[in-house]
Amino acid sequence: MGVKKLGLEDLTERQKESYILTVDDALKMLIEAGVSEAKDTQVISRWCREGVYLDAILIERGRAEERGWRINEGSLRLFIHYKQMTFDEYRIMFVKAWLYDQVKNA
Repeated sequence: MGVKKLGLEDLTERQKESYILTVDDALKMLIEAGVSEAKDTQVISRWCREGVYLDAILIERGRAEERGWRINEGSLRLFIHYKQMTFDEYRIMFVKAWLYDQVKNA
């Protein structure tokens, strides 16, 4: 998941449907899910820049209110799910992935 820099007019219809969240929207969802207690959007902007936790597009051209990060809603929901997992759920996920990899490479 790397950082993609585009103008709003450059987005495909699929991107327009997927990259719908602003950093403010993402912060609200993270707080509501109990994943974050942050008071500002700095950490989310950093995650967008780094492209590690969230799949995001930086809108650099266009009207001022349209500029900024657009976050893929699916990637945010997966991140929230991952952060809410119990240790046992995580261990099961890890073992399933390991077994799949073993079968695939056999």
